[in-house]
Amino acid sequence: SLARSRGIGVMSLALRLRDYASVAVDVVHALAPVSLALALLVVALVSALARVCHARATLARAGVGAVPWRPKMLWTVYQKSARSLLARVEGRFAKTTRGDGDGRRAFGAVVGTCPFVHIGEAKLARDVLRGTTTKAPLYHAFEAFSGTGIFTAEGGDWERKRAEVLRALAVVGLASLRDRAVDESKRIVDELKSALKLVTNDGMEVLMLPALQRLALRVTFGYLTGKSLDEACDEIGQDRIACEAEYLAAATTLRHLIPARARSIWIFSDLLYGLTPVGRLEARNIRATRLLSSLALRVAKDDSPLGILRRGEAHLRERSVDVDGDKFPKGLLDEATTLLFAGHDTQSATLSWGLLRLIDHVNIQNDLRASLKDGLVVEALGLRANIKPPKKKSSGAATTPAWATSAFAPMLESVIRETLRLHPVAPLVVRML
Repeated sequence: SLARSRGIGVMSLALRLRDYASVAVDVVHALAPVSLALALLVVALVSALARVCHARATLARAGVGAVPWRPKMLWTVYQKSARSLLARVEGRFAKTTRGDGDGRRAFGAVVGTCPFVHIGEAKLARDVLRGTTTKAPLYHAFEAFSGTGIFTAEGGDWERKRAEVLRALAVVGLASLRDRAVDESKRIVDELKSALKLVTNDGMEVLMLPALQRLALRVTFGYLTGKSLDEACDEIGQDRIACEAEYLAAATTLRHLIPARARSIWIFSDLLYGLTPVGRLEARNIRATRLLSSLALRVAKDDSPLGILRRGEAHLRERSVDVDGDKFPKGLLDEATTLLFAGHDTQSATLSWGLLRLIDHVNIQNDLRASLKDGLVVEALGLRANIKPPKKKSSGAATTPAWATSAFAPMLESVIRETLRLHPVAPLVVRML
């Protein structure tokens, strides 16, 4: 009886052990994918850490001081930075300047796993730009908006498209741009004067940036298409004011959003960025800007810059895309989008900063105004004024217009250059070394 009970106990223990072993096997099978995923994650982290260390070592071998990279989450659009970009960059130059007095202005940072060097010295920057034309990876943030236009194109594609754009601008010339700028400027001034007539003695506050944005957009659109924005909107039955306002609102949002993405964690994934609120906001505003680009291509005269690009080859090689029911070659639509934005944004920003600086320097403002009353300058700039025209040279030699050289308007040229020095519209040029 005792032997029988012991045998039963051993058998029961064996059965329990078998059950435990079976459960253990099931657990191992269940955890195998998780374990594999964890192992792959560890390998990826170790690999990324090794690449970061290699990037830091690269900066150290180059003798460039490094600053930490602090990416932003970017859940909302930042309308205004706590400090200007140039102020932040100057602070980093100060932190990383070597004490041996070599005068080199450069600092490094590891963005993700890629080493970057920010150069602020003219000769060194020229050497870098001569040595490479590769814009990746930071220009990737602009590709959803600019597509394959000359701003983001690379290599041979960039060279062919750049040649076509320069040829189109050279064929049309700058005289039409000057005339368009004079006409649209007079129109903006007349609009402001009309508004002032309705003002009481208390005065009127005018936001000049929107007015200057409208001016720059009208000048750019008119030059690129050979038609005014009013003519283009009338041709397709659209309201010019609504079209203008929609584009400028979208372009202003993108001006804040796209550079911010380049400094955020979303630079690494288009898919994840597209799921965020700012990613969806960017997509909506890009569609809004494309409406004006398609309008420009639809109405452009054959002898306008966009009309000439329509007959080129480099911009017609890509597939067609649909915009509001019309199809356009993607490369051509991307180029129109790039030229419209680059033209109006740079002009309006420079004009705004220039006027703001002149308000603070009344003596320079008076000197500039006096210099522009010179008859030769007025004639060359195409301005309309009750000023006697300059005497013709006895030699009969043609004078070079002031819109082609600063020789006739040195004061104006100085103001523009100082404005761009203090407030550069494109303070960064990124290239892969």
